[in-house]
Amino acid sequence: KTHRSAGSMPRQQVQAMSTMSAEPLYVSSPSSVESFHSTSSRKHQVSSLTLCCNVVLSITGTAVLGISAQMKTFGWIFTPVVLVIGVLVTSEMVHLVSETSNKLEKDGIDIVSYQDFAEAALGQTGWWLSAVSSTLSLFGMIFGGLILEAHNLQLTMPISWSWPLGGNEKDAGRKWWALLLTSTTLFYSFVDMGSLLHNSAWIGIVLTLFCMVCVYGGTFDQFQYGLDFNDSCRDGEGMPYHSIGINVAGDGPFDSFLNTFSVFSYIMYAFAIVVTLPTLRSTMREKASLTWTCVVAFLIVALEFLVIMLASYWVFGNLGPENIIDGLKHRRDQFPGWWATVNPWNTGTPTGFADALGWGLTLHLLCSDAIYVPVTVVATEALLPRSWVARRSVSITVRVFVALVRLIVAAQVQDFIKMTNLTSAACVTMNNIILPVLCFYVVGPHRLNGTGVGFRFQLRRLVHAMILAFGVFSMVFGTISALRDLHAASSAPLTGSFPRPGCSQECREAYCALHLREPHCAR
Repeated sequence: KTHRSAGSMPRQQVQAMSTMSAEPLYVSSPSSVESFHSTSSRKHQVSSLTLCCNVVLSITGTAVLGISAQMKTFGWIFTPVVLVIGVLVTSEMVHLVSETSNKLEKDGIDIVSYQDFAEAALGQTGWWLSAVSSTLSLFGMIFGGLILEAHNLQLTMPISWSWPLGGNEKDAGRKWWALLLTSTTLFYSFVDMGSLLHNSAWIGIVLTLFCMVCVYGGTFDQFQYGLDFNDSCRDGEGMPYHSIGINVAGDGPFDSFLNTFSVFSYIMYAFAIVVTLPTLRSTMREKASLTWTCVVAFLIVALEFLVIMLASYWVFGNLGPENIIDGLKHRRDQFPGWWATVNPWNTGTPTGFADALGWGLTLHLLCSDAIYVPVTVVATEALLPRSWVARRSVSITVRVFVALVRLIVAAQVQDFIKMTNLTSAACVTMNNIILPVLCFYVVGPHRLNGTGVGFRFQLRRLVHAMILAFGVFSMVFGTISALRDLHAASSAPLTGSFPRPGCSQECREAYCALHLREPHCAR
């Protein structure tokens, strides 16, 4: 099987790790491929410690916002277990990619990007599977980015204008921010800012650390408000405030089944760095240490996540926000009976931590957009015939298309977490679970080093089969779950409305004692 070299592939996409996200970046031109390869082999080789720090900073990006909400599905015990499973599965995928890359390099194939890796193992089918899933992942990422940017700005600088196309008036300001921020999408589509930001990577490091401090500070700051929640409203009808095991309140068997895939999808998204491994590996001084370097980074991140998950769940319980920033509020006493309303912890005025986190995340995302928006344009063009892309009209159309689709999705979808789950299940799973397993067994490094025999390998092969099956199930049912959640969110009760679904009779009475004229309190 022949493999096209990077220098001869006009559509080659080279991935590089960003300090702002765990997802891949892509550079399209052959010259940039050759430049990256030559510099990475000389002056840009990094130590294991540097790579470990980079991976830690990359994973602890926007994923930290929704990690605590996963506790609402699996409770005190099973959510940390799922987090550990996510670390183990991703670590094994890192090992498979590393071993497969070693075998391919021994065969004389140069591996610089994940598309190199997939094509060398699976041919054109591998290239297309990787390229299409990566492109769709990029669209999902920029969709989620604009949703979060508009949400944060509406939180810190609310717009009260009405939306001319109708809809929920309480969501109008967020839509206006999405429209205003589309100007940056168009700017980044036509002006390449990536090289400037690449030389200022310290900005990403500072913003990531700043956001983590705000998340930790804001979460522990909420401890003082835990006792303000009315005791009669903690446990609902069929749903306790805290769950020891899986929380199935209000859900049928199939809904509970789908909810498990939502949690797995989010966890896998948080650790979705497998697609960057061939490039990271090419920059390392000691390539053999890639697996253990990543494992250490995963364990550090898992510990960071675990602290936030447990702390926020202790305060918010099963009534907590999907996005941690929505729960960083105070002055809830200005809304009598807030503990009986929909999304009670979302009530109040943003704290200083919330405002700081909102601005930090917005700057973080705008810097990321300077790279990811042009990369999405390039990735989209790479899927089109070269003769089409050469036309200026097509080039302009693609850029306007990216900006327009991003705006439409951000205007219609309010929940960044649910958009993330859809992106992970439908797209990220392919590159981070399915392809590593397939490539490993097609290339066959286990046959080369003699490890393909014996009980240990047979057991490991069984584990790989289970992981592959899980990946396929996750793509199918995780996508269904995310689409179900997005549809349900469009008709969900408004935050602050009374009564909260599942609210106990005692809780209703406590609320009605403060609101005698509330229509729902009429006897």
